[in-house]
Amino acid sequence: MVLKELADKANVKFGTSGVMGLVKDLSPELCFAYASAFIQGHKQTKKIAIGHDLRPSSPDITKACIAAAKFNDIEAIYLGNMPTPAVANFCLSQNILGIVITGNHIPFDRNGIKFYRPDGEISKDDELSIVNTEVVLPEIINLEDLPAVNNFGIDAYKDRYFDFFGPKFLDGLMIAIYEHSGVARDLLHDLFSSLGAKTISLGRSEILYQ
Repeated sequence: MVLKELADKANVKFGTSGVMGLVKDLSPELCFAYASAFIQGHKQTKKIAIGHDLRPSSPDITKACIAAAKFNDIEAIYLGNMPTPAVANFCLSQNILGIVITGNHIPFDRNGIKFYRPDGEISKDDELSIVNTEVVLPEIINLEDLPAVNNFGIDAYKDRYFDFFGPKFLDGLMIAIYEHSGVARDLLHDLFSSLGAKTISLGRSEILYQ
């Protein structure tokens, strides 16, 4: 089946940055198909990094993408809760593919999938290639438990700033971080603290379905 046929039926398509749609329409089959089509177009790499935001739907979408990687004989490196720039940085540093499961700023009844080549975010031509790919779906998509998190990606992202600015760059500063449900909220505290600042948490939300 051509991916576009499956996507059109679900009314899920590429937006300004990645695939976006209602969670109820982002079925395991569709997420598997998108990830598989992306991987098929970049067979030269043998690894793919996958991270996600804090949306309740993100882990299951991640499981479908990892299943697609295994189906296509490519190693999936699970980065866990990870902001998009950190995943992109990891892919660039390792010269591998990447997927980020995130709905950006849209409500939690929606979610999305972003794709990264080893040299950066995919282009509009890449999007056309993905949706026109002939995909094969297994009879049963086995959504296995998520593997252990590979922390190298998040450590590399923090080290990037620490190495550039140095340990005392923010000495004496107090920085307030409005967190809400942002996936980078804990990372920002660690990052600014490593640069010498003291941080204050504002607006943190533990209710991740609003």
